Amino acid sequence: MKFTTSTLLAAATTLGLGCSATGLPVVTVDRDNVAITESCEVRIPAGTVIPDTDGNGVIHIQADDITVNFADGSVLRGNTPDLLPNQYAGLGIRIDGHSGVTLNNAHVHGYRVGLYATATDGLTLDGGDWSDQYRPRLTSTAEREGGGDWLSPHNNDNNEWLNNYAAAIYIEDATGVTARNLYIREGQHGLLFDRVDDSFVYDNDISFISGWGFALWRSSGNMVSRNAFDFCIRGHSEGVYNRGQDSSGVIIFEQCNNNLFLENSATHGGDGIFGFAGLEALGLPDRHEEGRDYERLGCNDNVFIGNDLSYASAHGLEMTFGFGNIIKDNRFVENAICGVWGGFSQETLIMENEFRGNGGMAYGLERGGVNIEHSIDNVIVNNDFINNRSGIALWYDDPGQIATLPWGQANYGPLTGNLIAGNAFLIDATPQPFFFLGENEKRIGVLLRDDSSAGRLAPVALAGNTFDVDASIGEGVALWNDTQTMEGEMPDLPNIDVPEAMGETTPVGARAHLRGRENIIMGEWGPWDHESVLIRPVSVTASARVFQVFGLEGGLDARVRGGDVTVTVEDDDILPGTKRVTVRGESGVHAYDLTLTSGDWSYESSGTLLNVSWEGVAFNYDPADDPREDDGSWMMRNAQGDTAVRFTTDAISYPFGGGGMSDQGISDEVTAARLAPDHFGVLAKAEVPLTAGTWRITTLTDDGIRIAVDGDLLIDNWTWHAPVTDTATFTLRRARTVTIELAYFELNGGATLDFKLEPVED
Repeated sequence: MKFTTSTLLAAATTLGLGCSATGLPVVTVDRDNVAITESCEVRIPAGTVIPDTDGNGVIHIQADDITVNFADGSVLRGNTPDLLPNQYAGLGIRIDGHSGVTLNNAHVHGYRVGLYATATDGLTLDGGDWSDQYRPRLTSTAEREGGGDWLSPHNNDNNEWLNNYAAAIYIEDATGVTARNLYIREGQHGLLFDRVDDSFVYDNDISFISGWGFALWRSSGNMVSRNAFDFCIRGHSEGVYNRGQDSSGVIIFEQCNNNLFLENSATHGGDGIFGFAGLEALGLPDRHEEGRDYERLGCNDNVFIGNDLSYASAHGLEMTFGFGNIIKDNRFVENAICGVWGGFSQETLIMENEFRGNGGMAYGLERGGVNIEHSIDNVIVNNDFINNRSGIALWYDDPGQIATLPWGQANYGPLTGNLIAGNAFLIDATPQPFFFLGENEKRIGVLLRDDSSAGRLAPVALAGNTFDVDASIGEGVALWNDTQTMEGEMPDLPNIDVPEAMGETTPVGARAHLRGRENIIMGEWGPWDHESVLIRPVSVTASARVFQVFGLEGGLDARVRGGDVTVTVEDDDILPGTKRVTVRGESGVHAYDLTLTSGDWSYESSGTLLNVSWEGVAFNYDPADDPREDDGSWMMRNAQGDTAVRFTTDAISYPFGGGGMSDQGISDEVTAARLAPDHFGVLAKAEVPLTAGTWRITTLTDDGIRIAVDGDLLIDNWTWHAPVTDTATFTLRRARTVTIELAYFELNGGATLDFKLEPVED
């Protein structure tokens, strides 16, 4: 129905319409599929839950040039209290093909997508709370990374971001959009732009979510100013692993050009900002079009000024395969891998930035302040590099497929034109948390490396740099494989004509009290917001479950029910005020119920402690003896081989990562055996006394796993695979002891092996 002035009074009785204090008609939304065709005030009765039953949106805005205000206290909610966040479904608000719409103060929660807007030129979103949308339960824990948590931003031409991941707000095919004063928490992704140009994003706080705060796909000419995109993170456990898993405060993918990023805070992310030219730009075989001009294709001519891009699990700013980007006056502090990662970038200007303490948890050559592999015509000038693992690292290694792709044929050439000038390199006594240096490793000011032994990295010009380092722990310029430098001249710095930042907020420094990667605390649904109470499991062994509780203001009372089970509470030094709760059981199998209370907060959990003795053997095997071609004798043949070592343990729970059995602290004998971290196997057996009923076995493995109970094969995933969960159940008619046998192999790469047994409740 179209709401017009002439029909307003007649419709008021049947549709709940009235007039607001502003004179706008009132629309009461209390059901699915409400169409709005005129400026109005939306009112939603308190406590109303409105599922999107047909998946096309609850509120449909269907007119141009109208204003829709949410009344104070009105909340569009799609989830009932019994739904978990990974069960949220549907759309809150849909706008399709209407321009000039203004949406004020919208409060939308509990959907897969809060707002889905298509072809909405001139759309204005002002204020409101878009928190608590769809998000998956993360499989990564404090102890180990779950490989299934990785995101993939590389494809979106068929709305993969929307379909695979969802978002609080998804806007596509529009120009002149304004998004300001938005508040988003508790979601996987915040604000996503798909082909949105010449728009304005400012004064938003999109933080503490498990994926991307703000993402751009084929979007250019946008002003992004004075926003907080902090703690957009997954795949991190400080001091254990720092992967980030392609989460980021900001994502810039597939030919996004001429965007301005001014005075934003994007700290504590997987990356602060993650930019990539795009698969089409590179001309991968399935994206290549004959006749396309690949010269200078990428995410180009973007400007990053005055941003705080610190404390990332990986990189402060990653911009690869791009041209002409400007990085000026930003803060890069204690990023785990590096401050700026610019592989294959060209014509980049990096000037007047602060790089401090980067590279402490690095991988390979990516370590420190500025790292650029295959650098061409890049200028790094007048920056401060303090206490980085390496200040600047430029290097050549085998470009592999890149040189042969259409992008490489059009753009990749001699690594010339690089200038490092006017920078200050300092090592002082400031301690750096979780800063791991290798044996006899020095911190380096400038590292130039050519792995070709053929001068592929042309001489790099140096001019006017200062190296104030202690010779015992650092050096100024380090050259690899006869890499050469040359004298350069200080460049005339360009006058960067950038518009004044938009917005009234000052997000940079607003969360100074949370500085440091140690404040990244991940729960099962995303990062802790440092305001609510968070409980997470941090250790699971056969005889104990250990939880950490964050954010309590008072004491913690813990009670546990179950046979031969106890619970203890103690202070945990991970962060001030953190409590550690340990549930422990005696020998045998014990179900328990745990209740924790603190003031008005409470938490309940149930589980099973499996405290039994496993007898096992671990071994390495000949890579040519492929376990997947097992003829029935592979396991026993290798378990009796020269490398085999026996062990006894009370739990099968090994987050190998890149290590192996000798790195798990199982026993002195297993450690001393120095088993290689690739091509190894495990055979283990346990006699387990169980009560009558149905029992569930759950394994998390990378790679192959077989589980047999009393000789019956229940799990058989004897393959080479990324971390995957397998389950099986069995039923006992009476209480008795069962024999559980476990066989496992690892081929190469990362690995994990975890076994759990628990009763299945009726």
